Amino acid sequence: MARWLDGGGLMAERIRNHDWATTPLGPLEHWPDALKTTMALCLASRFPQAVLWGPDLITLYNDAFTPILGRKPLALGIPFRDVWHEAWDEISSMAARALAGEAVYIEDFPLMIDRNGGLERAYFTFCYSPIRGHDGEILGMLDTVTETTASVVTNQRLNFLDTLGRAVTEATDPDQIMAITTRMLVEHLGLSSCAYAMMDPDEDGFTICGDAVTPGSPRLVGHYHLHDFGRLAVSRLRSGLALVINDNLRELATDEAATFQAIGITATICMPLIKGGRLTALMAIHDRVPRVWTDYEQALISEVTERCWAHIQRAQAHAEVREAMAALEALNTTLEHRVEERTTQLLHTCLLYTSPSPRDRTR
Repeated sequence: MARWLDGGGLMAERIRNHDWATTPLGPLEHWPDALKTTMALCLASRFPQAVLWGPDLITLYNDAFTPILGRKPLALGIPFRDVWHEAWDEISSMAARALAGEAVYIEDFPLMIDRNGGLERAYFTFCYSPIRGHDGEILGMLDTVTETTASVVTNQRLNFLDTLGRAVTEATDPDQIMAITTRMLVEHLGLSSCAYAMMDPDEDGFTICGDAVTPGSPRLVGHYHLHDFGRLAVSRLRSGLALVINDNLRELATDEAATFQAIGITATICMPLIKGGRLTALMAIHDRVPRVWTDYEQALISEVTERCWAHIQRAQAHAEVREAMAALEALNTTLEHRVEERTTQLLHTCLLYTSPSPRDRTR
């Protein structure tokens, strides 16, 4: 009856109904007591846990572990190396250490995993603990894991924005602000290039005023026309929406993709700046190869763009204040000079009227 599965949630029912006879574990009723006991504890835990049993590390897990798998198929009863085949090179050595008797603990470990239809970077804090039998023999390992992607990504974003803010805080020239920003984005995100542009009044022509590129990538500075980059670019950017392209060779018409390819761009995120209802400026990040842009990258470029224009407006406002103060100082200097001249003239006139004539001096 496998009463040890009682109260184990949805995964307990899946284990109960699974055809174990075709796996190395054999029929459920023949499982060793150590496996049953360990699995009962795992199923009762609210922490994400997986029991990896035997030399093949056959995978069993609780309900809390399911979200970590995402849409991965056929994880139950499958060797752990097959479940995480795309990350096995990174985790196999740690699994080997656990099977050798060592409890392996690591925090915020980065892995490229395929669980939602494509590779994505995720971060995990986990412990691989050896599972021992009554005689001390190692029978498998217990994987207790917490995904920390959200907190790691948030800290990365905040740290980058803080570093960028401090880097541009003393900058007084808009071009200097943009040069710092584009360089830091290229380095932080591993881009081929990052550029900013000012739109012509017709909202079609634009001039890339500055860029940062990695060695081997072409410079982008120059004058272009938005319509050459395709209808998608025109419609989204003029509407104030980000243009996100992972692979222009696959996503755009041949002639539209050719415009990007001519300047060494295959993947791009372009952010528009709308002022007074008009497309005024653009900021974009690029890669020369296809790239599935992550939520982190899209959110970061959006926030950086907004902050960058705010820094530029601050610098322009300070420049206007400095110009006004300089003009006021010049005006004050001019007025003081005029007052001095007028005073001198008045004093001279007074002396003429008050000085005694030669006849008066002889009396």
